Amino acid sequence: MIQRINRYGFLLLLLCCAGLFFFLVSCDLKLTDPDLTNAPSNLKLKKLDDGRIEITWTYHIPDHADSDTLYFVIGKKVGTGNWNDNYQYISTLYNAYPDNIPTNDSLVYAYKIKFYNKTSDESSPYSEVIAFMSHHCDPSDLIIEQKTQTQVEVSWQDHCVGEEGYYIDKKIGTGSWTSKYRTLSANATSFTDDVNLFEEVYYRVKAFVGTTTSNSIEHSIVPTFLAPSNLALQKLDQNKIKLTWQDNSEGEIGFHIDKKIGSTDWVTSYATVDSNTVSFIDNITEPCGTFYYRVKAYSSTYTSANSNEAQINIRLDLIGSVNTPGVAQDIITSGWYAYVPDNYNGLQVIYFGNPENPNIVHTMYDFEDRVLSADIEDDFMYVTSHSGSTTPGVITSVDITNPPNPQISGSSLTSGIPYDIEVVGDFAYIADGDNGLTIFFISNSTPDFVTNIATGGHAQSICVDGTNAYVAQGLNGIAIFDISDPYNPTLSTTYATTGAKDIFVQNNYAYIANSEDGLLVLDVSNPVSPIFVAEVDTDGFVNGVHANDTYIYMTDSENGLIVVDNSLIISPFILGNYEMTTEPSSLTLAGSYALLIDNEGMKIVQVIP
Repeated sequence: MIQRINRYGFLLLLLCCAGLFFFLVSCDLKLTDPDLTNAPSNLKLKKLDDGRIEITWTYHIPDHADSDTLYFVIGKKVGTGNWNDNYQYISTLYNAYPDNIPTNDSLVYAYKIKFYNKTSDESSPYSEVIAFMSHHCDPSDLIIEQKTQTQVEVSWQDHCVGEEGYYIDKKIGTGSWTSKYRTLSANATSFTDDVNLFEEVYYRVKAFVGTTTSNSIEHSIVPTFLAPSNLALQKLDQNKIKLTWQDNSEGEIGFHIDKKIGSTDWVTSYATVDSNTVSFIDNITEPCGTFYYRVKAYSSTYTSANSNEAQINIRLDLIGSVNTPGVAQDIITSGWYAYVPDNYNGLQVIYFGNPENPNIVHTMYDFEDRVLSADIEDDFMYVTSHSGSTTPGVITSVDITNPPNPQISGSSLTSGIPYDIEVVGDFAYIADGDNGLTIFFISNSTPDFVTNIATGGHAQSICVDGTNAYVAQGLNGIAIFDISDPYNPTLSTTYATTGAKDIFVQNNYAYIANSEDGLLVLDVSNPVSPIFVAEVDTDGFVNGVHANDTYIYMTDSENGLIVVDNSLIISPFILGNYEMTTEPSSLTLAGSYALLIDNEGMKIVQVIP
C-alpha cells in the first residue's frame, strides 16, 4: 500500500516537474520574444560613394532559442514602380545594409524594414519609409506670380520621379516659418494662395518620400498693385505720340510713365497721370528717333510692376524702295537721281523725285564685270569697276548732263581692285585694295594716272577732307595721307582698329564704321596723331557711315539704319533705328532722307522733317 502510494507520488511529482518545466519554458519565450507590435526605428541613410548607399536602423532582440530563424526584411521601391516587399532578408546579427544604386539621377530609391520570425511566421509592421534622393530630384525654377491683388500662384519645375508629394513652407515678413503649410500630391507643380497687399510673403518647396525630403528652393514676393497691360502707342503726327493702356489695379493714386529715347537711360516718372486714367499724349521735340515707354500704378511708396514696354519710331520710316537686278555696292546722288553700282548688273540710274515711288530710269552695262563705286564732280560721274582678282581695275568718266541718258567719255586702268572712289577738284582718289591709294587727274576727258602708294593694308573705303585722305582698310585699321601735293602723297600715320569698313570725316572728326565694335570716333585735328574720342556699340555689324553737324547715320547689316545723336561729341548715343533684315551696306543723305543700299536694292528712309 505504501509502495503503491510512493509510486503514484513519484509519478505525480514527475508530472508536476514536467508541467513546471513547460510552464517556465513557455514563460521564457513570451518574455524574451521581441514585441512584434514595434517596427524597426531610427532609420538612417547615407551615401557611401558614387553608386553606393547604406541604411541603418535600431531594433532590440534578446537571445533565445530561435535566434537563427529571426530576420530583418527590407522592402524597396524605385521611382514610380511597385514595392518589392521582400527585396532582402538580413540576419539579425546586423542592423545595416549597403545597396548599390545610381546616385546621380532623378529616381527616388525608397526603403522600409520589418522584423520577421520565420519559425512562427510572424512579423512586425514595416518601419517608416526612408529614401535616397540625389540633387537631381530637387525642384527648381520657383516662380511666384501675382494673379490678383490678394492672390498669388506659386509654381516650380518637378524633376523627381517617385516622390510622394511636395511640402510647402510659408513665412510672412520676418516671422517664423510655418512648416508643411501645404502638402501636395506627387507631380504637383503649382498651387494658389491668398495673400495680403504690400506684405512680403516667402515660400519654399521640397519633394518628400516618407521621412526624407529633397533640398528646398525659396522665393518671396511683395503683393502689390497689378501692372497695367496692353500698352500701345499711336503716332498722331510727327510730333505727338498717344499712349493707351489697361488699368488692372484698384486703389492706386495714379500712374507713372517712364520714357527713353534710343540707347539712353530710362527717364523714370517722366510724366504722371491720375488714378483710372488710361491714356497720355507725349509731345516730341527730336527730329527723329526710337521712343520707348512703360507705365506703372502707384500709391504712396508702393508701385506696381511695369507694364509691357512699347516702342515707336518718329520719322525713321520707310518712304519708298526699289529693287535692283544685282547686288548694290555703293550709292551717290545728284539732284533727284541716285546712281547705284550694281556689281555684275552695271550701273543703275534711279529717279527718286517721288520718294514714295522711286524707279530705275536707265541701266549702263558699259563697264567691266563688277561695278563697285561711283562719285560725282559737277556734270561728270567717275565709276570704278573690276573683272577679276588678277586683272587691274578700271576708272571710267561718265557725262551725266542728261541723267537718264549718261554717256561714257573715257576710261583708264587702276592698279588693284578699286573698291571706293572719292573725287575732289581735279583729282580722283581710289581705295585700291591691296595696292593701297591710287590717284588720277580727271580734268581731261580720259582720267590720267598720277600715282599709287601702299597703305599697309587692304584699302576698301576712302574719304577726303581738305588736304588729307583717310583710308579704311578692314583689320588693318585706317591710314591717313597728306595729299596737299596729289603727285607726291605721303603717309601721315596709321591707327589700329578691329575692322574699319567705312570712314567719314567732318569738322576734324573721323567717324569709322568699325564692324562688330560699332562706331569709332577719332579727333583728327592733328592728322599725324589721331586721338580716341568715343565709341558706340550697336550689338551688330556696322559697315557704312555718314554724318552731318548733329547726327551720325550708320548702316548695320544686323540692325538696319541707326541714327546717333552727336551733339555732345564725347558721349554720342543712339537716338533711334529703322530695323531691317536685308543687310544694308552703305548710305548717303539727300534732303530729308537717308538713301540706303542692301541686298535687295535701294531704300529711302525719312530722317528729318
